[in-house]
Amino acid sequence: MKVAIIGKGTSAIITALRLIKDDHDVEFFYDPDTQPLSVGESTTPHIGSLIFETLDISIGDLADNGIISYKNGIKYIGWGSGGSFRHHFHGGECAFHFESGILNPFIHNHLEKELGIKYHAERVDDYEIDGEQVHVNNKEYDFVVNCAGWDDDSEYYKPVFETVNAAILYTSETIDDPTYTLHRATPDGWEFGLPFPDRNLTKHGYLYNRNLSDPDIPGKKISWTPRFSKKLIQNRFEAYNGNRLFFMEPLEALSLMYYTEFAKSISDFLKTKRDVKDYNEANQDYLKSITSYSKSVAWYYSYGSKYDTPFWNNIQKRSNIYLNTQCFSNRYDSMQELFYASYNKRDEDLLSIGCFSYHDYKDVACGMLQRPVQKVLEDVFDYPLDALDIDDDIVDTKDDDDV
Repeated sequence: MKVAIIGKGTSAIITALRLIKDDHDVEFFYDPDTQPLSVGESTTPHIGSLIFETLDISIGDLADNGIISYKNGIKYIGWGSGGSFRHHFHGGECAFHFESGILNPFIHNHLEKELGIKYHAERVDDYEIDGEQVHVNNKEYDFVVNCAGWDDDSEYYKPVFETVNAAILYTSETIDDPTYTLHRATPDGWEFGLPFPDRNLTKHGYLYNRNLSDPDIPGKKISWTPRFSKKLIQNRFEAYNGNRLFFMEPLEALSLMYYTEFAKSISDFLKTKRDVKDYNEANQDYLKSITSYSKSVAWYYSYGSKYDTPFWNNIQKRSNIYLNTQCFSNRYDSMQELFYASYNKRDEDLLSIGCFSYHDYKDVACGMLQRPVQKVLEDVFDYPLDALDIDDDIVDTKDDDDV
């Protein structure tokens, strides 16, 4: 199909790569008078794989050209019991950090020069459906994916519970851990740090809830309203992705991961008859994914942090309530039962909190509680060691001087 993509940001690139990979023809429309904000961003392994599979450009190629920095996982400081730990990628996977003002032009240049993708420097205010075609600025397409950012006129839902909704962006000339995204708890929320060791700098975002605090920290302030669209597929000719579709907060780079997932969902929809049944199924799956995302975010916040502040007291209580109502079936009545069954039987399907697997849960639970898995099961979940079929694996829970 011939698809018009509205926008030129990271989510537009992700959407285009997926559609190109699936043999669709894409063209970009963007407003030449709008300059996108160049921000530091972090990825999951899904995005590096998509770039390589579509463009034959590896993470190593990007690193060698000084475009990205390597990412092996996330380092948490001050979360849970207040220690430090790393949430690693599993299976030898790798991701990367980047600045949108550096990576995105590189990808666009490759798409235009190497693949012949067309770009239209035209503002798009609306498009019209005429029979089986969509007219975008008097050009005909089979489908449109709008990735043009926030839209106050569309219908959105609010999340079940709101976490952070503002950030102060700044840059430092220090590197905490050269291949790990930093997630440091603060009294007001938490702070991310994206290391770029080749440039000897870190891109920071001090995240907080503007309804609870107003930190006095130098930097560029931005804010947003956490929300998600009621539909992924707006009609049989149009879909949303990126911030036009949803944005809650930047924890674990989950937003970009889900933009990748939803790009695939859009591409899959284009392979169907696009009738009412296909439309309903695609949107039902999308809403299930949003619920999965919410569970994943709640899971992290449920451990709290070392800070006894309004932000953390409120979010820890609300996230635990949400998890207790969303994650447990009649078979397992609590996180303890679920964790034990998953660990003892080595069945990853038993424990899946949101988008995370048993391995993720083990790493994060042990890190948040600063205990090896045996002690988590025995001390926290009250299961005797002699009743467990376990080995001696212990997660990285090293305390840091800067905790």
